[in-house]
Parts: sequence; structure tokens; C-alpha cells
Amino acid sequence: MNRSFRTGLFAALFLLIFAGVVWAGPHDLAVIRPGGPTADATAQSQVGKLIKQIAAVAGWPVESANAQYCNTTESGYNYLKKSKPGFALLTPGFYLKYRDELKLRPLNKIVLNEGAQIQYYVIVKKGTAASLADLKGKTLVGAHLAEPEYVERVVLGKQLKFGKDVTVQTMSGLAALRKLNNGEVGAVLVDSKEYKSLGVLPFAAQLATLYTSPAIPNTGIVAVGNNATAADWAALQKGTTNFCQNPAGLPICQLMEITGFAPVEESVYQGIFQQYKP
Repeated sequence: MNRSFRTGLFAALFLLIFAGVVWAGPHDLAVIRPGGPTADATAQSQVGKLIKQIAAVAGWPVESANAQYCNTTESGYNYLKKSKPGFALLTPGFYLKYRDELKLRPLNKIVLNEGAQIQYYVIVKKGTAASLADLKGKTLVGAHLAEPEYVERVVLGKQLKFGKDVTVQTMSGLAALRKLNNGEVGAVLVDSKEYKSLGVLPFAAQLATLYTSPAIPNTGIVAVGNNATAADWAALQKGTTNFCQNPAGLPICQLMEITGFAPVEESVYQGIFQQYKP
């Protein structure tokens, strides 16, 4: 085999192996929300605005920072694994699932109107259940069930076995609540934002809160492995600390319905690390 042939063969193999892989940069951000809104052009545009403004306050060239939105666990995992962006904005469930494998390092946490902790609620029709045990044999639905291990172990504290005690299904909040009202499902899992909106439903008087989860520390932006430098981590932390208070960041925060980002240490999550174990 002559040298030119070997060179051509190796080049062809390289193209076959890496075709379709788009390498991200160290300032790029993946926004991963399993069960979240459709990953359409509008969603991509919104997360693009977020990272561009973060880049501006972090002192990075704006053109060096791009974003990718993923609304499934699989697409988010594949993007982080193959494209290797520097940062990711994650749900607690995704963080818990992949923190070791992908070497995810928490840099900040999202702060909502309620604070930097989140809660979930199981909603039923009045008179149909008095405890989580009463849901056995029924169907539990909700958008957050796109991360079933997180919901089963952390949110519900292992009080129900998914697939054994209850059937679970991912479904958007409003569609899920309509099915509940029609008697097609046994219960709906909602987050704090959805819970506050229940009162506007025409059938709100027919609903009851069966279960309220403990307060769970929220996640935010993590460093993905060593794809970015420690200096980049520090710049992002500093740039996002007052992000929602500056005129350029405020509209983005309002669009995301958050009040800010707060620096965080991994030790904050020790409690849910233990809960997440099978």
C-alpha cells in the first residue's frame, strides 16, 4: 500500500466517522429541557440570545458563543457527548442522571420568583385519591415525566414504583389536566409555575392537591467536562450573577420567566445525590 493511497484511505475513514458531527466551541451553551417546548426555530433563537448576552457580560467575543436547544434527554445527551460545548443549562433530572459520566460541574443555579428551590405537585380530581398509594393501578402524566427516574426517586421519594405501581406518560400540562378532568388519567404532576395557573381553569374547583414535594435545589448552568477553561467558568459565573438586573439581560430573563442566576457549589446537591440512588 503506497503512502498516497494510505493517506486517502485515512481521510475517507475520517469523513465517514465524523460526518454529521458539528463541534461546538468552549463558549457554546446547550439548553436541555426534557419534556420542554418543541425545539423549533423560536426556541433556538431564544437560547441564542441568552448565550450571546452572557458572552457580552463575560467578556468573550459574541461570535464565539452559540447555543443549541434540546427537549429530549437523548438529543441533549448526544449533543453534549458528540459536540462538546463548554456549558449546559440543565434540569435537575438531567444533571443527576449524567453528572458523573459527563463530568458536569455546577456553576450557578436558576432563581425563580419562589427562590432557588423548586417544588412539584400531584393533582387529582376531588374524591378520587387520599394518598399516593391510592394511585396504584392508575396513570400519572405530566411534562416532567420525561425524566422518570428523577420524579420517582427525588420528587416522589420512591413512594411509587413506575411501571409496577403506576403507569407514567409524558404529556404537556394543559393537555394532561384536561385528560384528568375527563377521567382519562388518574393524576397529573405539575411544577410550581403550572400549579399557580390552575386557578384559571374552568374546572379548577374539581381538582385537589394530593401531594406536595419537598423543596428541591434548582440547577442552572454547568461546565461540561474540561471543554472550557477555569477562566471561562469564572467569567460565566461573574457575568451571570447580576444578569437579570442589567437592561440587556432583563428582557431575556423575563422571557425565560426567571429572576436571576446565583453561584452554587456542588455540595448544595448532596441530599438529592443520595435520593437519586436506585
